[in-house]
Amino acid sequence: MDAAYTFDTTKMRAAIDAAGLKGVTAPAQLNNKTFRVHIAPVALAVYGPDGADSFAFAQTKSPWLEVPDGVDMDYLRQDLLLLPGLPPELVVQIQAIKDWKHTLVLPLPPGGQSKETNVAGAPGLLVSDAVGKYHAAFWQRQGVLNVIAVQ
Repeated sequence: MDAAYTFDTTKMRAAIDAAGLKGVTAPAQLNNKTFRVHIAPVALAVYGPDGADSFAFAQTKSPWLEVPDGVDMDYLRQDLLLLPGLPPELVVQIQAIKDWKHTLVLPLPPGGQSKETNVAGAPGLLVSDAVGKYHAAFWQRQGVLNVIAVQ
């Protein structure tokens, strides 16, 4: 699946003004720039009954974003992190990502935990919710993102 969006900074400024956001600008570098996201098909297998005591396995190639010429993504990233309403702890976490151009950010459920691990020799991530009901493992091998989730 591919999706594209072309920015119109005049419309962005009108929406910002209508929302009453102070100190937020529509970056001029985005005007008439088209971003494209490419998401490969996903293979998904779910085993077990609906609800409890089931698990799922999914595979897909990593998604990627096509950035138009003339857009400074480092500058744009800093602009986005200045948006009002973003929790300060989230901004700190995102700023701590060193290789943000090649990192897929996975939001955790409230109170959830994550732990880095190895899955069959590949770096991976274990994720669980606050009460231990849901667990998932994520890892990438040869450009393919793999997920196993257990409920």
